[in-house]
Amino acid sequence: MKTLKENILYSLCLIVGIGCCNAHAASVKANIDEQSALQHNAVKSQKVIEELNAQTIDLIHEYQQTSEQLNTLQIYNQQLEKLINSQEELIATRTRELNSIEQTEQSIVPLMLQMITTLEQFIRLDMPFLLHERQQRVHALKVLMDKADVTSAEKYRQILEAYLIEMDFGRTIEAWQGVHPDDDTVVVNYFRMGRVALVYQSLDKKMTFYWSKDKAHYKELPIQYRSSLERGFRVAKKQTAPEFVTLPVSIPEPVGDALNE
Repeated sequence: MKTLKENILYSLCLIVGIGCCNAHAASVKANIDEQSALQHNAVKSQKVIEELNAQTIDLIHEYQQTSEQLNTLQIYNQQLEKLINSQEELIATRTRELNSIEQTEQSIVPLMLQMITTLEQFIRLDMPFLLHERQQRVHALKVLMDKADVTSAEKYRQILEAYLIEMDFGRTIEAWQGVHPDDDTVVVNYFRMGRVALVYQSLDKKMTFYWSKDKAHYKELPIQYRSSLERGFRVAKKQTAPEFVTLPVSIPEPVGDALNE
């Protein structure tokens, strides 16, 4: 049978053991809570890391796009600089050309005016055929020269065109109806063979006159030329094939001095 002393010792050991168990349990719980807190913090840290990683990836992608755009802009600016330099050279060239054109116009305008005057004098001294048409063409050229909205090149082109028309008159055959040279109320038939012969004939064919260059007026056509004139009318109207036509020809006095007046 245990003694009282042993019982007391046993009770003390039991109390100490229970206390130790309680202390160990509290220590375990504290460790568990600490581990749980660490895991929770680790999860939060991982989320932060993932968010930072995503932001980093976005920034890297944005940087790459910005870098590509910068490279494209640099290439564009280089090309633009070349274009600007080319345009500046073109402007400088055009400026020199304009200055040259102004100098050219200073010399070509008097030349064109002289050409028109010469053409007018030539028509006045030439055979008097289609006078209204030809004089009107000269008048139109004079009006053209005073127009500021027409370039010198266009003016010069139209003057040359008028000269070409006059040149064509020298190698064509033509027949037409027009008013009598001395009576606007009378209609006659005209025949022109280049600048060699100019004849008009009444509609009833009873009166026929040719232009005498040396006398500068119309003279009656000798009867021996009438049949040849009829052939000439048919050729001019394309009613028959071209054939030999005989008409009187007179040689005028030189008119070189008159054209230079």
